[in-house]
Amino acid sequence: EGPGRVLTRRGSQGGTPVARLTQIAPHLAVEDVDTSLAFYRDGLGFTVTSSRGEYGETFRAMLQRDGVTVLLRRTDLGDKGARLARHTWGDVVLYVYCTNAQAEWADLKDRGIEVGDIDRTEDGMDEFVVRDPDGYVLVFGSDVPAAAR
Repeated sequence: EGPGRVLTRRGSQGGTPVARLTQIAPHLAVEDVDTSLAFYRDGLGFTVTSSRGEYGETFRAMLQRDGVTVLLRRTDLGDKGARLARHTWGDVVLYVYCTNAQAEWADLKDRGIEVGDIDRTEDGMDEFVVRDPDGYVLVFGSDVPAAAR
């Protein structure tokens, strides 16, 4: 499956090309888009690529960092109180793979973001948890080099 190679469906006679997934971009329902936008932009280092609003209030924004996209949208349907009350991972977890969880942890801490402790998992990952202003859980994780396990 190298670059330029076209995948085809198994058993197809004509070699029908198969679409590849290239990214998943969560759309997060938030109470106040401007507050969440500031958290992701100023706290987590994302860049705002587009936003829409009216009457001085943003109701939708798209942010990106290192090929990762997050969309924020204002809604009254989400249960922010339930998300904030959870002490464990909830029904929506954004797992952010990074190259160095310890360096990312230090960078976010320097930016004033409340970060959880770094945990080393049994399967060789360093992970830590951050909660956004609406209670969504972001888990940042990176592979631990085999020599350090």
